[in-house]
Amino acid sequence: MHPLVATLWLTVSVAALVSLARGGYAIGLDFEGGTTLSFAPLADDGRCDPQLVDAWMRARHGGLAYELGTVGERCRLSVTGLTDEATVDALAHTLLAEHPTPLTVEHGHVIAPTFAPVLGRPTALALGATATLLWCATLVRPVRAIAAGGAGLTTLVLGLAWVLGLGSTLSRASYLAALWFVPAIATLTATSGRPRFRRGLVGLLLLAVLVAAAMVVQALDIRAVGEFVWVRAAARLALTFVVPALALALLAIWSAREE
Repeated sequence: MHPLVATLWLTVSVAALVSLARGGYAIGLDFEGGTTLSFAPLADDGRCDPQLVDAWMRARHGGLAYELGTVGERCRLSVTGLTDEATVDALAHTLLAEHPTPLTVEHGHVIAPTFAPVLGRPTALALGATATLLWCATLVRPVRAIAAGGAGLTTLVLGLAWVLGLGSTLSRASYLAALWFVPAIATLTATSGRPRFRRGLVGLLLLAVLVAAAMVVQALDIRAVGEFVWVRAAARLALTFVVPALALALLAIWSAREE
């Protein structure tokens, strides 16, 4: 593999890793539990001041990761990782007592993660770091097997960054969507240009099959089967990643041509 191509892959990998580390706020699904509180004014002419709430959170709970939004005169506070109900009650009670205008908790939700949180963002970041290391190794010693592994992991991490950037949450569905095209990109990187594998035709066929599978699954009405609803959601998210996947496929083919 030409060093320029490996450098392009490395650049994509690092960019995806940085995007994944910085963006994609998400609570309430498989890996990242948390709390959502909605504060509403008691008086008809009152309002929840988001700037005051933000300043209060920074002063009292600066170590928490939170997101603050407004809906009309209401404030919506979401705190990642806060799942202890006693702590949530204390936070809400203190905020209500110290806000200059009377507020009430209109509704609140405390959602514990379904799976161990380490399987969510920490695992995704570890996979992204591994992809970066594999491309660094490829720059030093261009071995096709290492490049194929790097391409697969880069596709996964870029897919996660992509779906989180679209506003999705870090869940089983987003993981499966990011994994959807990994077999095709890894196969293309491993087989393109090799007569034994029809010069990458197997990888292109696999990519086409995966796109068709996503379209079929997304079109199925499986809402009644609760255990598989997330698979349909993953297929829908995977279809949003088709264009980036095609770009990675072209890069994988170019990787073989530059050997």
